[in-house]
Amino acid sequence: MKIIKTEIPLPNEVAAALDHLSQNGFKAYIVGGAIRDFLLGKKPHDFDICTSAQPAETLSAFRGYRSYKTGIKHGTITVIINHAPIDITTFRTEGEYTDHRHPDSISFTSSAETDSQRRDFTINAFYYYPEFIYDFHSGLEDLHHRTIRAIGDPYQRFDEDALRILRAIRFSATLDFQIEPGTQSAMLACAHYLNDISEERIESEISRIAASDSFFAIVRKQSAIFETIFQFKDEKWKNDLPLVSSDNAYSNLALLLRSDRISPSRAYDLLHSLKYSSATAEAIRSLLDIDESFTFDELNDHSRFRLLLLETAPLDPEVVIRYIWGRSGSTDRDSLDRTISRLYADPLIDGTPISTRDLKITGNDLKRAGMKPGPEFKNTLEELLLSVNQMRLPNERKAQLAWLKKKLEHN
Repeated sequence: MKIIKTEIPLPNEVAAALDHLSQNGFKAYIVGGAIRDFLLGKKPHDFDICTSAQPAETLSAFRGYRSYKTGIKHGTITVIINHAPIDITTFRTEGEYTDHRHPDSISFTSSAETDSQRRDFTINAFYYYPEFIYDFHSGLEDLHHRTIRAIGDPYQRFDEDALRILRAIRFSATLDFQIEPGTQSAMLACAHYLNDISEERIESEISRIAASDSFFAIVRKQSAIFETIFQFKDEKWKNDLPLVSSDNAYSNLALLLRSDRISPSRAYDLLHSLKYSSATAEAIRSLLDIDESFTFDELNDHSRFRLLLLETAPLDPEVVIRYIWGRSGSTDRDSLDRTISRLYADPLIDGTPISTRDLKITGNDLKRAGMKPGPEFKNTLEELLLSVNQMRLPNERKAQLAWLKKKLEHN
């Protein structure tokens, strides 16, 4: 074990909880990601406390505070201090994981070192009490070498909780760390256990991984795991992955599914089965529906881009740009950034009407002009929308009223 003397700035309520447990005779530490982030020079968030106090003792120690038995089965009590919820969990050991996600049983312990042995990775197993960090598993060395390493036997860690496989990939993506070879081998061997994990948990991890600008490099390295999750059929799917990623989860996921030559409707069904929201599944289906003949260079043609916005509404235009850039096979990130900057700097884009509701005239104007409500209303407004998006007409009320008057005169 290594001990480092240092001072981590703690929110007042977190420091108060630590002091309160200590004053009542219990060991208590900050544990996990907050310490890792501090050591990496990042601002810590999500301060979790672990303690030698058993749940009933924690409740007794915080008598007079609002508290909730949020995870009492696993030893977690949530205490409200200064309106902030603080999770406090008893040191524990865990039994078998027959479902590859949750322990069948737990036992409380008074030892922080024993508690640390159940955690996932060395860089997440630091314990802190002012003014010392306790490192039981050489996590400091792994931080220095930018390495993700499972604690103890990696096969056992992933057999216990297969979601740790995706957590390892996510940490690798977000921290730009390598995965230690023994840990990587165990991930591949245990990948089939992901079939036992709830779709909601898988979706949450994949979405966070997909937002990384190294997403496709990670997918290539972890292809067997992504094949397990997305049920890819085309053996050549890796050959069609873009060489580089943007940092947008929607466009990256759409490009991943495109590599398997999956149809837009099948992509929607697959994402829905993975518990993605209907809005997300629909957005990715819309991206996959974009005409393959539309090139990245054509985004510089404002008229063509406006028509594309109509076809892909209500998608964020930037997501559309990132998808088409990725689809083009380009590795020039500067060209992507320039295109996004140029398009957003152009007032034509910010003011582009996406639907007839965005036009400056309405059905009431059509009625005042003498038109009767019916299909012709819809056709007229859609014709006007097309004219605006083809830059034949500005999105201004005076110009659109003049256009309507001229159209009715010719009819």
